[in-house]
Amino acid sequence: MLVFIFVVIVAGLVTRCIGWLLLVIPYIGTVVTLPIWYTFRAFSLEFLAQFGPEYNVFPRPAAT
Repeated sequence: MLVFIFVVIVAGLVTRCIGWLLLVIPYIGTVVTLPIWYTFRAFSLEFLAQFGPEYNVFPRPAAT
């Protein structure tokens, strides 16, 4: 998360604050930051799965 925040700050400074202005627009800001939010959601499910098979959201198919 800190790396993502650092990248946004650096990108905003490099573009002379135009990057931040684009992130303020709701649709553009969502599309630009969607990969990071999706990654955090996916990793949260994998984190939960490590506590046992009853917490696994994506169960593995039975071996035949």
